[in-house]
Amino acid sequence: MLSGCEKMSLLSPTGSTITLNINKTSVPINGTAEITASVIEAAGTPVQNGTVVTFTASFGVIEPREARTEGGTARVTFTGTQSGTAKIGAFSGGARVAAAGELEVKVGGAAAERVAVRTEPATIPQTGGTVTVVAVVTDIAGASLAGAPVVFTSDQGTLASNSAVTDANGEARVQLTTARETIVKANVAGKEGSSTVRVLLAPTVTISSSTASPAVGVPVSFTITPTVPAAGSPIQSVRVDFGDGSAENLGAVTGQTGVVHTFSSPGIYTVRVTVTDATGQTGVVHTFSSPGIYTVRVTVTDAVGQTGTATILINLTRALPTVSLTLSATTVTAGSTVTGTVTATAAAGGPPITNVQVTQGGSVLFNGTSGGGFARQFTSPGTFTIQATVTDAAGTQATTSAVVVVTGRGAIEMTLEAASSTGINSACTPATYPKICSGADIKAGTAINFTAGFVGTAPTNVISYSWNFGDGFTTTTSNRVTSYTYSGEGTRVVTVTVNTSDGSTGSQQVTVIVGP
Repeated sequence: MLSGCEKMSLLSPTGSTITLNINKTSVPINGTAEITASVIEAAGTPVQNGTVVTFTASFGVIEPREARTEGGTARVTFTGTQSGTAKIGAFSGGARVAAAGELEVKVGGAAAERVAVRTEPATIPQTGGTVTVVAVVTDIAGASLAGAPVVFTSDQGTLASNSAVTDANGEARVQLTTARETIVKANVAGKEGSSTVRVLLAPTVTISSSTASPAVGVPVSFTITPTVPAAGSPIQSVRVDFGDGSAENLGAVTGQTGVVHTFSSPGIYTVRVTVTDATGQTGVVHTFSSPGIYTVRVTVTDAVGQTGTATILINLTRALPTVSLTLSATTVTAGSTVTGTVTATAAAGGPPITNVQVTQGGSVLFNGTSGGGFARQFTSPGTFTIQATVTDAAGTQATTSAVVVVTGRGAIEMTLEAASSTGINSACTPATYPKICSGADIKAGTAINFTAGFVGTAPTNVISYSWNFGDGFTTTTSNRVTSYTYSGEGTRVVTVTVNTSDGSTGSQQVTVIVGP
């Protein structure tokens, strides 16, 4: 017996049938599909609204697991959580979907219908290389399939990984390193695709001279013949290095070509021809990182394992770049600005300059890839070192430095004048200091104007003027002119002091006779 607060779920009556439908039969991992269950009573009418239908799945997630009908239909969402084929059923009361009526949903790799494979790039040079193998997985509708596990195999070379999972675009990628024509395959749940990485053979070239006895000042003729192999790429350029410091670019030569050169000095010269195809292949290039004597060996192997060798002795020395500093002055007074120029030169036949930097006291005064100008202001006395560093493409550095001696400025020579604010009946005498300023209008209760000046060139870095009016009153101004009114008569000694940013100072005095 159920209490009044408890209710039984409404289920389909005896004789009802359940039919399932789904909006898609394949989904990626974590992809979703909508499932509907139509529930019809024996009389052919839909069941009552609110009839509970329970859904089942062999794997994955159904939300909600139990749904209530509306108009005879219950709706849920299926989420595929792993690769495989999920079977989905449903029941309500005595009605149940028969095994033959269960839905099948292919998830992840099981949903794969087509696997297309490509490589980026599609070819490699004959010295070998690395390509990216891209497998594109789509379902039966041609839609990209994410989350599908892909297994890669190759008949040559080395795969960085034998498996990968497709991304949101349905693409899985691995790296392949090989030196031979290679077939690479990608397999997803039995669906397979393949692509072939092809090898482009490097071009070859021969050179000969028709001049029997070459001499200085007499043109020497050469015949150059480049050859493109059957599996090669078209010629892009041919370069001839005559061994005397001069060279000539012949362009995209495709057949036998003649060239004439005149040597200006006697000697033994090695004439070198470089042929380049459209993929940039020219042979083997190697950069030595340390000086020393090296034996370079070339080994060629034929199809039956026979080999031939050739060697050349290379004596390498390391050449350093150079750097120099030029300064406008090496001894200056505080507050002065020193300008300079830095010049950097790559080592003869060495790598190019990549950075030039000038520093002083932790500050960078110049930074670039070649030389240039800079400036530095010194505000206080002392001895300072400016350093320049040059770095080439091989990481080799060279430095130089220069010392700047900064002296303090001498005492500043000043002038000081006093005059009545009326501009009349006042004067300071004599012409040289010490001076006495007096007059009928220099009196108590009348403003007196004081003007500070400089002998010679005035400093440009004045911070302030400090005034002492001789009666116990002092003040500081930024202007060299100020005004003051005495409250009583008497003789006063007025002093002005100038203060500058480099610490230099100067002062001057006048005696003022203040009348009643």
